[in-house]
Amino acid sequence: APVVLPPVLGHDPGSAVVLLGAVPGEPVRLPPPLGDGDGNSDGDGADRSPVPPSLDAAVAEFVRIGTALATVHDLDHTGLPHRPAEADLDKTAIRIAQFDGGPLQARLARWFEQIAASRPTAPHEGALVAVHGDCKPAQVLLGATVGLLDPDHLGIGDAAGDLAQFHVALLQATARRLAPDGPGGGRGAEARAVAERLTAAFDTGYTAGRAAPRLAADDALIAVPPQSSIRSLKDLVAEAKKTVAAPPTPDVELF
Repeated sequence: APVVLPPVLGHDPGSAVVLLGAVPGEPVRLPPPLGDGDGNSDGDGADRSPVPPSLDAAVAEFVRIGTALATVHDLDHTGLPHRPAEADLDKTAIRIAQFDGGPLQARLARWFEQIAASRPTAPHEGALVAVHGDCKPAQVLLGATVGLLDPDHLGIGDAAGDLAQFHVALLQATARRLAPDGPGGGRGAEARAVAERLTAAFDTGYTAGRAAPRLAADDALIAVPPQSSIRSLKDLVAEAKKTVAAPPTPDVELF
């Protein structure tokens, strides 16, 4: 599947703001009862259309998404920053500590200790790849190409992290449909079955993509404009206004 990453137009290190260019495509829509066009299927902006797709159509799209992620994982990751799993574990520990005691915090703490203890001390051979870092349906735009948003998370990490994030996003969408008075009307079992089919389709596309020939380094990433000339937030806002006013440029290159 052809993949597009939004170009980085500028960044402001002082305020941790990154300005990204637009990419073509529409947000991912999840079929009912996993998604119903309510704009909240995965809790992060996906499924904004009032007309959800059929399950067969969604399965085909999730195969494309899996293949697109495989393309990212096969990029030459020379020069990318490392994204160690320990950093994510630290963030999770901080969030659990913010709970105000009680049985929920204790349960989360036990779960976290089990996860941390069972994690391998090192990735399996060949697992360190160019990872997206925030991989979930809400980060995908679909059209003639597959657009992957938020490349500012791109780095070197364990491929399993991206796969797990995507799987968990579908599990979260399922959980929101379990309550009888929730948006899924108690159709939790059906939602779970839909999520399992979409997960399997994503995995199928990913497996097929990793078996494809590796991309040449020169074709790996779209060109990123120099960032040294854009530093202040004021400059970023001005640059954003110029970008919005200008017609879309067709030179966001595919890889």
